[in-house]
Amino acid sequence: MAGGGARLSVFDDSRTARRVALFGVCLLVLLATWITLAIALGLPRAVTADGLDALPSVADVKHGGRSTADLPSIGDFALRADDFVEEPDTFEDYATLDAFIARQGEIAARLGRGGVVRTADGGERAFVVATRSPLDLPAAFWVTLLSGVGGLAIAAWVWALRPADTAPRLLAASGVGLAVSLLPAAIYITRPLAVAPDLLVVLMALNHVGSIVFGFALIALFSVFPRRLIGPWGPKALAALCLGFVVAEGTRGFGSPQGIYALYVAMAAIIIALIGVQARLVRHDPRDRATLLWVGLSVITGVGSWAAVVLAYGLEGELGDMPEAYSFACFFLIYLGLALGVARFRLFDVADRAF
Repeated sequence: MAGGGARLSVFDDSRTARRVALFGVCLLVLLATWITLAIALGLPRAVTADGLDALPSVADVKHGGRSTADLPSIGDFALRADDFVEEPDTFEDYATLDAFIARQGEIAARLGRGGVVRTADGGERAFVVATRSPLDLPAAFWVTLLSGVGGLAIAAWVWALRPADTAPRLLAASGVGLAVSLLPAAIYITRPLAVAPDLLVVLMALNHVGSIVFGFALIALFSVFPRRLIGPWGPKALAALCLGFVVAEGTRGFGSPQGIYALYVAMAAIIIALIGVQARLVRHDPRDRATLLWVGLSVITGVGSWAAVVLAYGLEGELGDMPEAYSFACFFLIYLGLALGVARFRLFDVADRAF
């Protein structure tokens, strides 16, 4: 007792609690980054005796202008253009996806054994398997990694400052979903050439699950923020619906690998529509209107830009040519805008705790 009042314990001190939460956020971000880098650097890469790449990588074909007209062979195993597809869920049917995964397994096995690369003009060169250094990772890897880790860090930071409030919790859930989606994608869309089938299937599943969680978390956020649009059971219903779509993805319930993009675009449309409804409800409240304007513009810019890219390529039947890494960067704009809003406009009432 001091000064007639009870001294708060360290666990009752909200400032200490926030520091502990922020420390946990830092650990989570560092762990996610380390795991992603460890897996990406461990993927097999074929090099010649003088240390040069013996085979083109996915990044060479996708972003480096490498032609697929004269691809080499690994021994008697001829490489094909579809071996260099960046995002496997852009295949039109599951039979093609399964064949791609099987070929990834064959390529990974042959790379692991070493051997000879035969070029289209009949030349041969021996190769051995090696791993990559961080300097070998292409720009697309770093863009995707930083988009996922950056979004997670900002969303978790806002939550750590007000962990008991619904809106920061939902924002944090969206950040976790974004990281679960983008970090696995960073690994397989920038693979040297092949990923073992079991690992590839897990990475793709995490990418889809994370994307669904990200979308539903934002739907839930704008269902309760800044005004509540749904009843007490609404968030639970949304969680159940989210789980249902996760199960549908795991059981190939979307009809084709590309089918999940219809869900993504639908979620984007719902998010933008909810922002419009919220804007109408708060039009006479200057404080809530200003808050929604900043948050809504951040989300519409990020989600809307990504949806526009997907629709543009999808309507042309060229989803496989979509620049995945740079379209992912659209999502980071959401959290970057929110961070600036917290700093300048006290979004979620956390500015006094953060600065």
